[in-house]
Amino acid sequence: MTTQAPAAPAAERKDLETTKKMRTVMGNYFMELENGPKQGRKTAWCTSVCPAEQLRALGYND
Repeated sequence: MTTQAPAAPAAERKDLETTKKMRTVMGNYFMELENGPKQGRKTAWCTSVCPAEQLRALGYND
């Protein structure tokens, strides 16, 4: 019979400075997408399957 060592305590979670910056960047990105149609700009959502360059060439706010 073997004895297991006690589990190590969970590490405290700390937010990185880059996490805070990315939250701001992504928030601005999605606000721009939301406001596109209000400004008369065509807006499309693109996954990794469709190259975003094609939508940009067609005048879409991607």
